[in-house]
Amino acid sequence: LKIKKYILPLYGKSFINKNNKNKIVKNLSVISKICKINKIELLIESNMSPKKFLGLKKKIKSNNFYFLFDTGNRVLLKKNLILDICKFKSEIKHIHLKDKNINNKNVIFGKGEVDFNSIFKELKKINYKGSFAIESQRGKDIKIQATKNYFFFKNLINKYLKK
Repeated sequence: LKIKKYILPLYGKSFINKNNKNKIVKNLSVISKICKINKIELLIESNMSPKKFLGLKKKIKSNNFYFLFDTGNRVLLKKNLILDICKFKSEIKHIHLKDKNINNKNVIFGKGEVDFNSIFKELKKINYKGSFAIESQRGKDIKIQATKNYFFFKNLINKYLKK
């Protein structure tokens, strides 16, 4: 299949807490080893802090275990996304680009709480080379909105990430 990244979302019942931490660490260690054998990066998608992630990575003892940064999910935590990006640095291998309003609803890019210019400016500072996925509100016409989304992010990538 030529899979390069295996993404595990750790939300809801899969969120790491005191009761399930040991079991999840054990399972992630096994999955990470299987991924490593197959030259696949294991990424977790979570709202955990950079400090907790780095602690988890240390327990898993893996050099193919990374973080998926979701702009929409993190913005409503009222944390500083820019500071988080700065702290995660090279641990971020994939980003879900999503905008949300204060009611936790996905909205058209630029209509929510995410400051994409600041995010891309920080991605430039950490020399981000990973991939992106656009998770977008469809708008009234999905083709028109997809085109707008494409140019919205193409402009940001050209402005901040192209050399």
